[in-house]
Amino acid sequence: MQVLSDPTLRYLGAHADVLVILTRLSLFAQTAPMLTPEQQRENALSFVEPLQAAINEHHIDEERALFTRLAELARTPEEKELIQSQIGQLTREHRLIESIWSDIRDTLVKLAEGSADMPDRKQCADLLTRYQKHATDEETVLLPLGQQILSGSGQGAPAGPGDLRHRVNDLPRYI
Repeated sequence: MQVLSDPTLRYLGAHADVLVILTRLSLFAQTAPMLTPEQQRENALSFVEPLQAAINEHHIDEERALFTRLAELARTPEEKELIQSQIGQLTREHRLIESIWSDIRDTLVKLAEGSADMPDRKQCADLLTRYQKHATDEETVLLPLGQQILSGSGQGAPAGPGDLRHRVNDLPRYI
């Protein structure tokens, strides 16, 4: 089926699991002082691996696979300019999100090792807010633009966005 060959489909909804984990992290940052040191260490460690993979590895995958492919397939000067603008913005957001996450991750690792340092509540909330905006921009601007570019190149799905979105639940998630 041609729809499944559309590389943008693999990214629709790919941020949902990350947003759940980031929401839990933000709640943990607020409630950690009320937990025992053992509970703090266990909880801190539970965030590190999933978020490292979900943030850093997902961004690498998007930049190498999706962004590169869309930039190659853009045909008109307008498409090229628009896709490069979107890719530039999203890549800058990737680096900022990764930087914030790196600071939080370091604190979580230290906490898991027995430090009394707690993740900063404002920083965790900021990461969640930025990631929500980033995911929304990517899924409501870049992916529809990518589908438009792919359909014009003969490599995308001919169906409309509504037809594509209801099939997302049948596709494997990135995470």
